[in-house]
Order: sequence, then C-alpha cells, then structure tokens
Amino acid sequence: MALLQKRLLTAFAAGFGLSVLLAALEALRGRYVWEILQAPGFIAGASIWGVHSGGNRFEAVMVVVNGVVYSFLLLIARWLVRLAQK
Repeated sequence: MALLQKRLLTAFAAGFGLSVLLAALEALRGRYVWEILQAPGFIAGASIWGVHSGGNRFEAVMVVVNGVVYSFLLLIARWLVRLAQK
C-alpha cells in the first residue's frame, strides 16, 4: 500500500507543480498555448464566477482544477508506460 501512496503523492506533486508552472508562464508570457493548456481550470472558474471575473479566487480554482486534471493524466501516462514495458 505504501508504494501506491508514494505514486499518488508523486503524481499529485507533479500535477500541481505543472499547474503552477503553467499559471506562471501564462502570467509572464501571455501566449495562447499556455491558456489552452489551462482550459480545464479556466472552464471551472468561469462556471463558478463568470468569464470576466478574474481575481485571486479565480486563479486559485484554475490551479487546483488543473493540478487534479494533470495529476490524473500523469497517473494514466505512467500506467500506460508500465503496461507497454511488460
């Protein structure tokens, strides 16, 4: 069970780190590719407060939602890599 917890913790840390990195890149280098990669969090924040609300709460929701989504995608990618190695 400890191995599963370690994998989950690693995936969540990497997912949230990637989410924070994307938010920082979008803030520093306002390119569309960073905005597209943040779409899941943007859609969640826009659904809660509206598209033009902005603010710290909106950004926090974006980072959390993107962190969960990217963590899940990293877990799937890791599972696929391990499956292909067998």
